[in-house]
Amino acid sequence: MLGADITTPAEVLAAIDHERRVELAMEGDRWPDLVRTGTATTVLGIPEFQTLWPIPQAERAVAPGLTQNPGY
Repeated sequence: MLGADITTPAEVLAAIDHERRVELAMEGDRWPDLVRTGTATTVLGIPEFQTLWPIPQAERAVAPGLTQNPGY
């Protein structure tokens, strides 16, 4: 539960992030949370392109307008 000393929007988001980490630790939600919030690169120390999956060649073959994600 959020404490009374949390007053700014940034503090609220930090408290929600912490609560999700604690309550959903074994549920497999950490990676999507890190990517969604844009913090995967700093928290995990990975390059930006590794937050995206490569688009399979079979999908690109049927949709020629698709371009591959950067880094793949």
